[in-house]
Order: sequence, then C-alpha cells, then structure tokens
Amino acid sequence: MELQEKLCTEDSELQEILLTLADAATQISSLFHPENRKQTATMNSSGDMQMHMDIAADNLLFDLFSKKECVKEFASEERETVSVINNTATYSVTVDPLDGSSLLDVNLAVGTILGIWRGNVLTGTLIGAAYIVYGPTTIMIYSLGKEVCEFLLEKDDFILVQENIKLKEKGSLYSSGGLSSKFTPEHRAFVSDLEQHDYKLRYSGGLVPDVHQILLKGGGVFMYPALTDAPKGKLRLLFELMPFAFIIERAGGSASDGLQRILDIPRKELHQKSAFYIGSFQEVEKAKRFLSQYSENTCTSKKVFVPADVPAGMLDVYTKNYLTATKGIGRLFLFAGDQKIEHLNDDFFGPFEEGIIPLDDADPEHLFRIASSAKKHIGVFASQYGLIAKYGRSYSDIPYLVKMNSKSHLVKTKQAEPVSSSLVSFEDVLALQQNSGLNIVGIGYTIYVGSAREDEMFAEAGRLIAASHRNGMLVVLWIYPRGLAVPDEKDPHIIAGAAGVACCLGADFVKVNYCKREGVLSEEAFKEAVLAAGRTQLI
Repeated sequence: MELQEKLCTEDSELQEILLTLADAATQISSLFHPENRKQTATMNSSGDMQMHMDIAADNLLFDLFSKKECVKEFASEERETVSVINNTATYSVTVDPLDGSSLLDVNLAVGTILGIWRGNVLTGTLIGAAYIVYGPTTIMIYSLGKEVCEFLLEKDDFILVQENIKLKEKGSLYSSGGLSSKFTPEHRAFVSDLEQHDYKLRYSGGLVPDVHQILLKGGGVFMYPALTDAPKGKLRLLFELMPFAFIIERAGGSASDGLQRILDIPRKELHQKSAFYIGSFQEVEKAKRFLSQYSENTCTSKKVFVPADVPAGMLDVYTKNYLTATKGIGRLFLFAGDQKIEHLNDDFFGPFEEGIIPLDDADPEHLFRIASSAKKHIGVFASQYGLIAKYGRSYSDIPYLVKMNSKSHLVKTKQAEPVSSSLVSFEDVLALQQNSGLNIVGIGYTIYVGSAREDEMFAEAGRLIAASHRNGMLVVLWIYPRGLAVPDEKDPHIIAGAAGVACCLGADFVKVNYCKREGVLSEEAFKEAVLAAGRTQLI
C-alpha cells in the first residue's frame, strides 16, 4: 500500500502536509553528495554550525510548504522566526530539516522531523508528527493520533511496511547524549543502574536514528539530559522533542524531561530547549524516579540565586558557571592548586608523615594531572593565572577558577601586616578565556581581615567581584583573620565576622578556617559563621 492510499481516509489538509513531507524527503535523499557534506561559516538560530545540507534541506522544505494553502505557519530549527504562510489556514508545521547533519561526513544516518499543529506554532495543539530516516534505506514514520506507521521509500513512492507499531513496556537498550563528565549526579546514577541491569548502549550521536532504533527494536530509553553546563538540555522542544513524544506515546511509550511529560511543558519561545527521556514506559518512569529521588539534593537552574549585579544578558552564563562549579548539587567542589606560591615547594618535595614525596610531584603539572583525573568529582580547579596559561590548553577538560592574588608563607604575621595584591587584572582573565577557549568559571581572591592593610584588599576584591559578575563569572574569597590586631586567628566569633565580610563584598563563596572550641573542631561554633555569611555560601 502506498502512502497516499493509506492516508485517503484522513483530513485532506493533513494528507497534503504528509505528502508534501514525503515529496521533500524524496528530494532531500537525492541531495546527499560530497559537496553538501561541507560546513558553512554560519550558525543556525540554536547556535549550531550549519552544513550546506542543513541550508539546502531547509530551503527545500520552506519552498514546498510555502506554496500550500493548507499551511498557516512554518517554523524551522534553521530559522529565527515563524513564517506566516496563510493566516486563515488550520494547520501549522514545525521542521528540523536535517537533524544530525554533523554525522554526514562519517556517513551515518540523519533525519527530518515534522510537527503538525492545529492553530499557531506556539499556542496551538500538536495533532500529528512524522520523521524521516535517511540511512541505507529512506524510512518514514508518522502518526496522526491513532496509530504509528512505517513506510519505505521505493523509487519515488513510500510503501507501507507496518502499521500500529507498539513499543514493549520494558526494553533492553539505552542511549545517552552529552559528555559523561557533565552528567548530573541523578542522571549518572540512572545510567549506572541501567548498566547494572545489562542494558546495551546504542548511541550514534543522531537523535532520529537513535530514537528510531528504540522504537523498532522493541524498547529501551533514549536520553539527552540536563548537563552541568547545559541545565536546560540541548535539544529543541518544538522541533525535536514534542514531535517525537507524540509518536512514541502513540506507540505505547513515554516521554519526559525527567520530571514532567514533554507534551505538558509550556511553550514559551520558539527555540526553547529541554532535557529529554523517551522510550519504553518502564525505563522513562524509572528515570523520573531517579531524578525525583535526587531532586532535593540537586540544584537546577531555577534554584540558582543570581546576584542583582549580574546583567540580564549574562544570567545563563552565570547559572551555567554555578552549576559547573557545584556539579549540579549546589555545593562547591573546589580543588585548590595555588600552593606553589602559598607554600612554595613544601607540599611537593621532601619527607612527610608516611615517607618521602615522589620527586615528580615537584613539577606543577602534577596538580593538573590530579585535577584531570578527578574531573568527575571536582567542580573547579583553582590556580594562579600563570599556571593556567602554561598548562591549561593541555588540560582543557577542567573547569578553572583563576586565583587572582597569592603570597608566600615565609613572611609571618608576627613580622609584618600581611597583604596580598592582584597578580593580574580581570581584563587579563577575560583575555585568557577568550584566547584559549578554556572553561574559566570564575576568580578567587584572598583577604587577611585584621591586617592594617585590609582596606586595600577589601577595595580590590570589591572591584573584582563587580567585574566578574558583569561577565557572568563566580567569585570565591579566601578570608583569614591575620595581623597584629588579631588576638586569636581561630576565634569562632572573628571567623564568623570574616564570613560576613565576604557577603558584604558580594562574593558567591567564602573559604574560612573551620572553627575550633577549646582546641577541638566544633560544628556548633561554626554555625555563627554560616549565619553571618548569609547568601554567600561557606566552604
């Protein structure tokens, strides 16, 4: 049975829309030649580099649908705005013209995704969806609400392969996008659980072929989760997620952002993004349980407190940096690597309690090797500008915090009033970030409260905090009571005062010494510091 015959009992306008997609797919199939595999110098509205095939497929689909009186609005992932075709028509369409086009140069499957909306794109109701898989054969899957059908392109006609496709309630495959180093704890726990239960990993890097495999192989789960550097996910709600959710639900499966049904997410903007879990009912429900189980201990973008001095245009940058540094749970995991100045070589050479420190540890690169090995566990590696400039490109997988000032331990408090001035300017930090492409999430600065020169450090820290927030970066202050005016550097009341100074300066985090009472570490004594720090988080 041909596609046109199968559609003959459907609304004539819906027939025309699906037959137009079939026509487009036939033409797009003929465009796969070497020239169109090349990348252009332009980005689409979602910030992805465009291939020649992206543009060719988008233009072809627009040309075909813009001639149809049955189409109200046309929206494409490759276009910034909605195009009005016929304002009196009933149905609008959304398209991802060529999903996965970055796979063309390695000859893997790619696809086209279509959503059909009664009314406008942003306010209408999704009443149908389809996708095309361009692989060894060209396949069309569609649903208009009643069933899910598969068609195979033979010459110029799509021929019915199977009707009423159904997913198993429980599958055996899983597919997860995103770097594992950027996984949130709850998603990592879910993936670990799947592997412990012998689920097979099947991931090509293409949404269309990977979800298609889940559908036709009987079940499992495809995931593109919220990541620490992409808290809203990376896939597009209108162009990719909702059309697939519509089809998979009609096949008996489920689709969620991990907390709510994909088709229930309010549409606020054309290129809106979301986390995505789709596939068999049991796997998606299990994902939701894992995410809800961890949600109390998880920090999402909605929970991040953004200071008022962060400009509106930098809100997402600040949020991303915060979630990166806190590994998505709202607590800072900082690996300090500033000891090369602070302690000179004392920490890296010579005897210690359990023997002799290996000679290689004296090499500063030793710190970067530790940070890289521990990147799944630490949120940020703090070190001086010079060390990051020297070694950062060799360890570009690490999020960095630039320690702006340092002094050695040779000058003791009893000899002089301590002061630590900036080694570089904030503009130098921005230049390092821009020139190297390194993931610099913020800066750090040390203040010796109680020193006769504390006012110099207060003023310098204040200026750095304002500049950092203007650029969406975090600030960590190290504040220690030091100087001739300080009677007891371990006094819990003075340490609490130091924590309060950090909040007054506007820091995001403050590192203070853990309080002691009568020589013993005291949680009770530390409470004053926690309260004094206010909305500045204590390390």
